[in-house]
Amino acid sequence: MTENIEEKKNIATYVLVGLLVVCAFVIGNLYTKVKLLEKGSGVVAGAQVAQGNPQPTTPPAKADIKVVDSDYVLGPSNAKVTIVEYTDYQCPFCKRFFEATFGQLKKEYIDTGKIRFVVRDFPLVSIHPNAQKSAEAAQCAGEQKKYYEFHDKLYSTQDTWSQDTSDVAVATFKQFASALGLNINQFNSCLDSGKMAEKITKSTNEAAGYGVQGTPAFFINGNLLSGAQPFTAFQTAIDAALK
Repeated sequence: MTENIEEKKNIATYVLVGLLVVCAFVIGNLYTKVKLLEKGSGVVAGAQVAQGNPQPTTPPAKADIKVVDSDYVLGPSNAKVTIVEYTDYQCPFCKRFFEATFGQLKKEYIDTGKIRFVVRDFPLVSIHPNAQKSAEAAQCAGEQKKYYEFHDKLYSTQDTWSQDTSDVAVATFKQFASALGLNINQFNSCLDSGKMAEKITKSTNEAAGYGVQGTPAFFINGNLLSGAQPFTAFQTAIDAALK
């Protein structure tokens, strides 16, 4: 009788140990999958990582980015430092930069004539269904000299329109254009026709060639600074470039 009890205890112990080993294996796998999902979703260093966008094979150490006539520029053309931002209007990290850093950057460096600032498009269409049309809408507003007004409106209302279907989002962009006093017929024609799509595709492909893999991405005199960095990170890089 005693031997049977001991035997049963031993079996129970083996079963328990086996269950613990299986549980540890399952938990380890789940942890690995979660980390991979986090990496794939773009939650890395305050940046939204591209999925499905063209990527460079050998990105340059320093990008030779030229400001062109079709760019919308803040600040003087002869500024010693140029910052080019590649953005996605539906990206939450781009919104974070706009809300937490851009205002101070504008006040201390752009408005004082120390830098010029350019925004270009890098919509992550595989994860942000309204990114493409929001970028087109901003470009259409720029056609009527209201690019940055529309840029600001998109970020300040991102939480609303980013949740909408594409048709509803486009209707919202048209309402923004009307509220900003744009010629609504011209704006609607521009947005509905996809007139700006080619310009945005060109911007996206160029960014990939410069080594951009997510948004927001900033080039400070050609040197890449990735993610929604705090103002101090920009301050350090800009002051170094000014010297």
